[in-house]
Amino acid sequence: MFHLKLFFTLLIFQTTGGFVPTIKSPNSSNIICGAKDASDEVDSNTQSKIHDGDGICLSRRNFGTSSMALLTAAFIFTRSPAAHAKEEDAEVVTPEMLTEAFRAVSTEASSPTGGIASLAEALNDGNWPFVLEFTKDYDLSFRKLIMGKARKMIPKTTETNAKLREQGLLLTNGVTFDLIGVNRAARTKDADAAKKAYNLLIEDIQKFLDLGSQVEF
Repeated sequence: MFHLKLFFTLLIFQTTGGFVPTIKSPNSSNIICGAKDASDEVDSNTQSKIHDGDGICLSRRNFGTSSMALLTAAFIFTRSPAAHAKEEDAEVVTPEMLTEAFRAVSTEASSPTGGIASLAEALNDGNWPFVLEFTKDYDLSFRKLIMGKARKMIPKTTETNAKLREQGLLLTNGVTFDLIGVNRAARTKDADAAKKAYNLLIEDIQKFLDLGSQVEF
């Protein structure tokens, strides 16, 4: 906000060569610049003055010669601070960081206390209420937060990595549809359909994990 205020202050000062005192006509609410009305100004050596509606008179010649300076000032003072901070804070991914991100996916998928194990147990027990609730929330907690983080860790530095990121996106989307398949089967208590969707889920997770070892640094 401070940058914007400073920019507009410079804008007014640059175009006018300084601030021009203004007065109000006793019989009119119009602000004038040393004349009866702004429209009555006489163009003398291209020095016609234009009223901007805020008590400031703009010189036509000064305005023309200062256009380039204003464009430069606009770029400097209106540049998004967030965009600038993003450039400065861009994180460089190391092989260790990538390994850790993919390890988090593997742990969630293979741990006896992880979400995948909990889902498998519920399916084996026919605990359909649990399956219904679990598959609604697991897409966000696992697919988006854990798998999504690992995929974004793949650098965009090579053509191979770019393809791996694309494959990762397809596989994470596949996980979403796999969970939807399990959820739909649970609504009708269709154990066979639920198991089929679950097996597809495991396959997509494994394919995703395989991407980690192919990343180039």
